[in-house]
Amino acid sequence: MWSSAPFLHNNSVGKQPLGDDTELDARYVSIEGRLELFESAMDELLNPGKRPTYIKVTSADCSLTAGMPLLKAHLALTARDVVKEKLTGALEKASAELIAQSDVPEVLRPTLKVLLADLFERLLPELEKVYGEKALDEFKAKAVESVKRTADALIAEKLKDRPNVRALVEQIKPKFERALAAEADLKHLLELELIIPKGTPLNVLLNLHVSKLPYALKAIVKHEREPRVLAEELLKLSECPDLVENKGHIYGWDLSAQEKRDLIEYLKTL
Repeated sequence: MWSSAPFLHNNSVGKQPLGDDTELDARYVSIEGRLELFESAMDELLNPGKRPTYIKVTSADCSLTAGMPLLKAHLALTARDVVKEKLTGALEKASAELIAQSDVPEVLRPTLKVLLADLFERLLPELEKVYGEKALDEFKAKAVESVKRTADALIAEKLKDRPNVRALVEQIKPKFERALAAEADLKHLLELELIIPKGTPLNVLLNLHVSKLPYALKAIVKHEREPRVLAEELLKLSECPDLVENKGHIYGWDLSAQEKRDLIEYLKTL
């Protein structure tokens, strides 16, 4: 058994048979080296408290779409859905900030809120056309102009005898434009190349059931710039939301020190 000690390393216990260059160290191919690996692995197996936390991670940046045209096509559709979802949220947030921070008279705010909500409903079909950088810029410009016209019409109707209030409209457009631009910086999603960065825990992806792939892709696209949020979302989808590979298996942990020593020596004879 000890001669094939690396079998325990597949279960992530014991020292790794590697040198400082992370390549296989030739000394672990010897009898002495194999025994050293076996002793280390069995010691950690029987004493869980001695195991250092071990999480397998990617050793370099890698692409999930390289050589996989069907996945890339599916990813493009997912990215478009996320763009539309984020744009809708951006419109709602920008309008809320606009109403909260503007000098529009209090009496007009509820009406303006209703009008803006109706306006965004009518803009939704335009979201279907947002498949490129140019289309995104055109949509945002159209939204800003529509808000300006809506506010202008509201003030013209409700405050005909107060022309000075029209000046508020000129304040609304740039405020909304700034808020929308800040919330809808989505160009990075339009030509997305899905890269899994170096250091990503492998099991955050490998423990996903194939049926969860569409949801995982959406989470990756939506939170690609928020690694902690992304990890949390992927763990929610995981079949086994545990990234540490060497903390299970507590066989023999409650044996006495002498019993553990005897067991290890006995296993050397098998």
